[in-house]
Amino acid sequence: MAENTTTFRVQGAEGPWGDNSRVLIHGFASLYQRGMNGEIMLERMGPFVPPMTFPSQLGPVVSDSLKRELEASGLTGLTFRPVIKKHIARSRWHEWDWTAPKPRRYPRGREPANYVLTRPHSSESADEMGDLWETKLAEHDADLTRKPGSLEVLASARAKDFLEPRVGDWITFESLRAT
Repeated sequence: MAENTTTFRVQGAEGPWGDNSRVLIHGFASLYQRGMNGEIMLERMGPFVPPMTFPSQLGPVVSDSLKRELEASGLTGLTFRPVIKKHIARSRWHEWDWTAPKPRRYPRGREPANYVLTRPHSSESADEMGDLWETKLAEHDADLTRKPGSLEVLASARAKDFLEPRVGDWITFESLRAT
């Protein structure tokens, strides 16, 4: 991060229903299981996917259109690796009333992962999502970084200003400090 700037912690939005919201918004990916070339193995609802999600502690996953915008933005600290869409369950979850006190429907057994795991994989939904990309982050001196020795994602004010209008309410930015 550049000197004399505010730093922001970047996280996936939690939503109103705890872990149920988290699975619907971000899906999940194993910290330990990866594809043959090291790709994240994503499991989530589709075909809608927010432009940036946090399916694991490994860092953000971005849509193809956001990846292209990030590449053209001049922001530093970013490289990308393709994501494998291991299990995409079809749902129009994003159309639910997010102001309601509970989700439109609960998953089987009320286990949040079952929103995805108890439904069949939908190749059609996976295709409709387009390509998804794991964002690999630098560990220092960049607009988007991983805090050294941590899994926290940090953003410069410049990165926040670029991302905020593109990621909407799906991502949160918490001001940490001005140096």
